[in-house]
Amino acid sequence: MTTRSATLIVRNEEVNLSHCLQALQGVVDEIVVVDTGSDDGTVEIARTFTDHVYFFSWCDDFGSARNFAIERATSDYVLSVDADERLLNPEQAPALLETFVESHGPTVVGTVEIISAAGPGPDAQEVVTEVQRLFRRDGFRFQGTIHEQLLPLSGVKQAAATGLQFAHSGYAHAVSSPQHKSHRNKRLLKAAIETHPDDEYCWYQLGKAHAALGENLEACMAFEHALNLIRFDGVGASGRIGPVAPEVLTDLLASSAYAYVNSNQMAKAAALLTKHETLRHAGVRTPDFYHALGYVHLMAGDIARSRRAYETSLGFGPLHEQVLGTGSFSSLYHLGLLCEAENNLRGACAHYLQCLRCKHSYGPAIARCIDLILEHRVLAPREVWAACDPAALAERFRSKLYSLLNDNRVDQATLLLDAAKSISPDLFEQCSAFLRGLERQADSPDP
Repeated sequence: MTTRSATLIVRNEEVNLSHCLQALQGVVDEIVVVDTGSDDGTVEIARTFTDHVYFFSWCDDFGSARNFAIERATSDYVLSVDADERLLNPEQAPALLETFVESHGPTVVGTVEIISAAGPGPDAQEVVTEVQRLFRRDGFRFQGTIHEQLLPLSGVKQAAATGLQFAHSGYAHAVSSPQHKSHRNKRLLKAAIETHPDDEYCWYQLGKAHAALGENLEACMAFEHALNLIRFDGVGASGRIGPVAPEVLTDLLASSAYAYVNSNQMAKAAALLTKHETLRHAGVRTPDFYHALGYVHLMAGDIARSRRAYETSLGFGPLHEQVLGTGSFSSLYHLGLLCEAENNLRGACAHYLQCLRCKHSYGPAIARCIDLILEHRVLAPREVWAACDPAALAERFRSKLYSLLNDNRVDQATLLLDAAKSISPDLFEQCSAFLRGLERQADSPDP
């Protein structure tokens, strides 16, 4: 049996650290935590889980900090983890890791699946990335000040999936929150670009940081820099240090298009995606690319082209999604919106049903079904409501009732309550109890 160390570099992570380390118990033989300057309870929390707590003077270089942690580990393999990540499958993880080690040689690094919420709230997009995190301690080190890469000390690196899944909360904060990682990332990426102004990956990541903070014009400029630095040749593309990964190309193009749309540059968005669709390189043969193309056409009011793009994204299926739903529930939802635009409410409900069967708690689809009641006095078929997650459905009804009453739209609130009664007795009772609570609150004297 090989031994495994988890290594973390942390700073002011008292909110996240205990959840992260708890999920690693029994998965690794050793946990190494390197603190880079916390002034909260991070170090005390780390010491409740491990005796291996060290200190590193922060120098704006993630690669150096991660290597410092690696050098203090003692196991055969290292699993590099961030404090704002939580292992989702800890029960299966030991067997998955052992199977990986038995199946692959020492030059193969293991990838893990990181599921990141791209913003706060239950309806935030979830982005899936495969990141290289498991490796032989004596064979690899990190390089790069930010978005650091794992490089072999000798020979050629290969990669394979481990099967581990992590939830990541680093971007699930409000833009104004200091915990949102993009604030820090912008500063470090700009410094890296000063050293390597021809690094397309740094420009791409800078664009992502700007976009995450709602700085769309700045995002557009950074993405344009990245694309201008990439050389497209047939089905491939290359950058400063070698081939550009297809998933990076896909995300760069999709993110560029969304930034253009969000800054009212519709023509640029359409021209960019149309140009690359004709190039037919690996970055466009994905559900995410065609989902973005569908959205651009939707915002431009071109229903026919938008429908073709969304149907193409569905044809790829969910297997290669980067943003969850682009090849499944989100494209189905947008096809429902297109049906509504053509006043085809039956078709819209059929697509919302398919969407909710893929993801029972998908808030936008539930919200649109509720709005059909209020806008068209159309109650979606019973199977649509049956496909909804009951808790998510009740929460959406309560939220809408509160909004209507707050706007003094009593007739619409009554209509919605009657619809709840038709959908299910349990939903009606939950809504009624919610309204009774509001009445008691309104009748109670001010303190």
